Amino acid sequence: GIYYLLAFIKKQNYKYLIFAVIFLIYTYSTLGYIFQYYYDWSRVNSKYFLTTTKDLVYTTNKYIKEGKKVIISGARPVEFLHFAFYNKIDPRIVQSKINKFPIKFDNVTLIQGCFINSLDSPYKFIPSGTVYISNVLCKYKVKPVSKITTYQNEEVMWNIYLIQ
Repeated sequence: GIYYLLAFIKKQNYKYLIFAVIFLIYTYSTLGYIFQYYYDWSRVNSKYFLTTTKDLVYTTNKYIKEGKKVIISGARPVEFLHFAFYNKIDPRIVQSKINKFPIKFDNVTLIQGCFINSLDSPYKFIPSGTVYISNVLCKYKVKPVSKITTYQNEEVMWNIYLIQ
């Protein structure tokens, strides 16, 4: 088919027009890809990049530097891997703890499910001086002090409760 098309183009004087159309199609496709990959995907689907997990690690590290204990409920192994990556935890420690919940290291405890029953207040069950960060799936009667959201605050992923 390509050979026939090239032979047809040589016989006719349409070759510049056809090359221009092909060039425009490739340019349009390339620019569409660049727009989707570098602009639209990061704007709309940033939660799939796990940016909220990175924010969770940075927020937790901030509280640890303040000398507080942090309990994170609703965590998965991927959150622990992010902690290990950003805090440069020894891979042997990661391998020994990755599937053994609750995972404890430094002043952080990662729990898979909700720490307490839904609708109860985390302030009743957690010792003072602790920061309790829960996955948004853990619902409580009290409002969180802060939240970790996706790009442009479109969706809440983590709720933060400061136990005084």
